[in-house]
Amino acid sequence: MTETEWLPGGARWWEGGAGYRSYDGYRVAGGIGGITFEWQELASAATRLEAAVAAINGLWRQVLAVQLLLTDPRWMLLPERMAAEAAVQEAVRSLAVLAERCGTLAAQVRLAHGAYRAAEQAAAGGMQAVASASWWFTVPLGMAANEGRPTLAGGERLLNQAPAALAGMLGGPAAGVRLRDRRHGGLWEESVSRHFAVLLGAAAQRAGLLHGSRIEIERVGTEAEAVEPAPASLAKLLERTAIAADAGDGTVEILELESGGQKRWVVALPGTQAAGTVQPTENPFDESGIAEAVTAGSPFVADAVSRALREAGAGADDLVVLTGYSQGGIHAMNLAADPAFLAEHNVGFVLTAGSPVAGIAAGPDIRSVHLEHVQDWVPGADAGPNPDRREQVTVTLTDHVATPAGDGIGLGPGHDLQNYVQGARQLEASPDPSVQDAAAYLGAVLAGGAARQHLFSLRRAQPDGGQAPRAGSVVGRTAPERAGTGGQKAPAAGRTAQERAGTGGQTAPAAGNTPQQRSGMGAQRKAGP
Repeated sequence: MTETEWLPGGARWWEGGAGYRSYDGYRVAGGIGGITFEWQELASAATRLEAAVAAINGLWRQVLAVQLLLTDPRWMLLPERMAAEAAVQEAVRSLAVLAERCGTLAAQVRLAHGAYRAAEQAAAGGMQAVASASWWFTVPLGMAANEGRPTLAGGERLLNQAPAALAGMLGGPAAGVRLRDRRHGGLWEESVSRHFAVLLGAAAQRAGLLHGSRIEIERVGTEAEAVEPAPASLAKLLERTAIAADAGDGTVEILELESGGQKRWVVALPGTQAAGTVQPTENPFDESGIAEAVTAGSPFVADAVSRALREAGAGADDLVVLTGYSQGGIHAMNLAADPAFLAEHNVGFVLTAGSPVAGIAAGPDIRSVHLEHVQDWVPGADAGPNPDRREQVTVTLTDHVATPAGDGIGLGPGHDLQNYVQGARQLEASPDPSVQDAAAYLGAVLAGGAARQHLFSLRRAQPDGGQAPRAGSVVGRTAPERAGTGGQKAPAAGRTAQERAGTGGQTAPAAGNTPQQRSGMGAQRKAGP
């Protein structure tokens, strides 16, 4: 059953969004088949054609100089002069024609690039205008077909439209504009949900709730266990998040793979493990973990995962793959965007499922795949679609799912991890170029024999006022040993943090500031390009 079959007629036309490539059971945006990549390719082609015109003009001037040289009277008596002059004249003419044709083609490509972008922006603007005028009845229609919960698109539109509409009714149109981002005709760069999350997080901290604190790690077991085969597919990789959750509350799994003398590491982060309270518990993946992920950029989780990787034996240049479900996916993307974490670890790939990550931009050249479901409102809590980038692929599952009889209400069947795993299995035969490209990369970097499993139990220490851990903290030591470092920063393994990050000698942002400063809130944490 497709999404257009289970949605009521009044909601079908806008639930699908724009810029996607549709297949049976899912749709895909971003990657090498995405619109943005096609725009980039058009712009790049125009640039190359313009460079070719410049090169041809340079050759034309050189050949013209040869032609002038042949007019010298000293060459008049040479028997080959006439043939040489004719050949040079033909070369001058041919180069002039070629330069003109390349210039015309470059101009046409530039024009096509601009026309496509203008058309896409006009279509997006039209859809936004229609959504703004109709959200008040299409959102309830979608909820009626989704067991009373907002759909993915419905949740995004509800967050974008409802606060602005309420403010407009109470304070006039100007007040409504203040509660919209620029994509929806407002003033803010970031989505309304991200602004509210930061404000609510700050208010909760002032009220004595949601304090972050250092996370201690403890290895589970004494020896690493073999895992066969290695998780070299999207489905197998996502399954590791369920295995981490089943290992116990607060447990993360680190897989060690070795192929061709090179080591690869997979970090699996579980979803929210609810404690039923906003007060922080020992488990860093409780409700307070959501606040750390959304409002602070996961500084404490990043520090703990970094220490766990070092204790497992990861080197600074070893490739790291991150995967997370729900809250774990937000942490995973935060780690891939954290300059301090990237200075210590070579992150190459991130896989998330059911995670609102539209406002998180991973570091340069880091690939990512994000699984969402049309019936899952949780990834819509970021109030916008994920960026359409060459390195970032979003797969939205469209098959109908329902809560099994006798199960609790929960977050809805669309957010079920096993449904996401099943959807990831479906992608193994996908004809989409973006999915194939991401799967091929993942299969190449994780191919090999058995993996070794390292389990680490993460426990949140007593709240310490929310101070973030220091960058470059000494990892792999016991807590007393770390406490005895005198606050000095340990050098990154193999190279300095500046050399690994490629900062050109600039100092990485210190993590001893507040979590907001460390995660680069404000200008640093905007949606991706």
